[in-house]
Amino acid sequence: MGVRPFVADLHIHSVLSPCGDYNMAPGPILEAAQDKQLDMIAITDHNSGENVKAFWKAAQCTEIVVLPGIEVTTEEEAHVLTLFDNLEALTAWQAIVYAALPSIKNNEDFFGVQVEVDARNNVVQIHDRFFAGTTSLSIDRVVNQVHAFGGLCIPAHVDKPVFSVISQLGAIPPDLDVIAVEIFRATPLDRARQDFPDLNRYSLVRSSDAHYLKDIGTARTTYYIETPTIQELRKALLHIDGRSFTVEPL
Repeated sequence: MGVRPFVADLHIHSVLSPCGDYNMAPGPILEAAQDKQLDMIAITDHNSGENVKAFWKAAQCTEIVVLPGIEVTTEEEAHVLTLFDNLEALTAWQAIVYAALPSIKNNEDFFGVQVEVDARNNVVQIHDRFFAGTTSLSIDRVVNQVHAFGGLCIPAHVDKPVFSVISQLGAIPPDLDVIAVEIFRATPLDRARQDFPDLNRYSLVRSSDAHYLKDIGTARTTYYIETPTIQELRKALLHIDGRSFTVEPL
């Protein structure tokens, strides 16, 4: 099996995220991904992976690969994408995230409704625990635990003025064990490197951070890999063993 391109958007929210649109269910999202000619997506709701299984099942009827994921809010209030190969690892990680998440009831009028769906877009449950809050997990613990589960950590939209590692900590800690960071979808990579010179230590990728169907695939990264797995993504981000990646220009 040889290396081939996988066009990916690895930061997509579903209707489970209270800030997500009601149309962000498996059918519409997968249809939008097909229209944008994506090969691989990740469902990354706030501090929860309750909808990932539905997307994974729905994708079996398509050629699109769905990576299980969660966008975790660390105790520093930084957003970090955590990605996995399988539902078992995601479930184990979700248990740790839930244990670190305050048991606060969601204010649906203010934040929005948190909807769990099945593979056919039917409502399974309305979750009233507020998922989009701040966990008690430090960014170091998030990275270390996700790596222990065989996952991949990518600090999200690091150039944004809120909920990013740089906005919250002033810089990316040099000892943080990450190989790539995500740049916000509207930021040119050259400008990000100019504004934040420390980013030159990392591979820079882009994804959409889509909360609405129209945003899916508006920012994406192409990975030249053999198979759509975490191990292969790591190789691509490190440019080893003939793997590589390119970021689609704005």
